[in-house]
Amino acid sequence: GTRYSNTSLPELTARWKRVSSKAFPVALPAPNKLIPENFRLVAAPVTGKAARAGALAEPPALLRNDSKWLVYHKTDRVFAQPKVFAVFLLALPSSKYDPDFAIQSDLFSNCLLDSLNEYLYDARLAGLGIDFRVTPRGLQLEVTGFSDKLSDFTRDILQKIRAFEPDQASFDRFKDLFSRSLAAWKTQQPYY
Repeated sequence: GTRYSNTSLPELTARWKRVSSKAFPVALPAPNKLIPENFRLVAAPVTGKAARAGALAEPPALLRNDSKWLVYHKTDRVFAQPKVFAVFLLALPSSKYDPDFAIQSDLFSNCLLDSLNEYLYDARLAGLGIDFRVTPRGLQLEVTGFSDKLSDFTRDILQKIRAFEPDQASFDRFKDLFSRSLAAWKTQQPYY
């Protein structure tokens, strides 16, 4: 009792050929240069419950500690994924961090991430991510994703950050959102 239709393939393809590309403009997306191609691991994964627990508990190794750099590194030997999680913190003097600086920094980082949204769409599809924020310790940039394309992604992001200039419309939108959240602060749950 189910209704169905039966169309021959030559008839269907003939109808498709008559369709104008002007009536239905279709285009393939541009190639995503951030999709990884190399999934090779840099370290062999450990096996066994005790070895996994030991590898997880092992602290990162200190590679450099001088007046300009503090660098730690830890190779994943548990999860067996060719991914990197890198955190860059550009320290600020504590005298610079006051309420005005915190608010301006929050507005700046929101405008920046908003401007990167279109570029980040392709990056997210390729398994890459970014977080940019200003903390009381300084400017923090986190980049994550497959190690194959992470250096290209980080270079592109840093160039975009360097060339970024907020536009007035974006600034006004985030300023309005921030003002509303401050005005509604007293109505939040007590634990905030």
